[in-house]
Amino acid sequence: MQIKDYTYYHGTSRTNAALIMRNGFYQPPLVSKTDIIERNIKTGIGSLGIGVYAFCAIKEHALLFAHRKIKLEPAIISFKILNDDYILNFTIPQTLRIYNEFLLSAYRTIQELKPKYSNKGYSKSLDGAIIETFMQFLMQENYVTHIQGVYKTSINNFGNYLNYSWIPNSIELCLKDISLINHATIQLA
Repeated sequence: MQIKDYTYYHGTSRTNAALIMRNGFYQPPLVSKTDIIERNIKTGIGSLGIGVYAFCAIKEHALLFAHRKIKLEPAIISFKILNDDYILNFTIPQTLRIYNEFLLSAYRTIQELKPKYSNKGYSKSLDGAIIETFMQFLMQENYVTHIQGVYKTSINNFGNYLNYSWIPNSIELCLKDISLINHATIQLA
């Protein structure tokens, strides 16, 4: 199956779910490398950068995330995406090869990010800042013209898993461009 063939689950509060069902998802802002380095951003940054987060295929993970983050009255919204042509896919070797080359060349940039972002806790903002700068690199070096989302396996501790394994237990999608969402498929799950 391709990325576009799966159903995605977004965990949120009931209040936010009602707003999303009425108005659609919020379009995340575009940010520059300078904005990321100077932390001149007005929104939160997660482990895959800035965007709308969803779990691939496993509804329960969205619910567990919502319970952990929201605590009271969580809700799940499901949707599909229209295509996966401009998804940065961290599950394919070519992306990982280019990413590792980037990490070697971006040492100074990463050192600038480290005092401003952290990988402590469950929101790995340093990873997200690195991914945001990697996306800028890919566009600057003409690997891609634009990126609509990031797709990656992840390790999530939802409180019911023991922290003894580095084997990924989730796949997450972070949408940078909400026009990728097939609006006819959005529903409360």
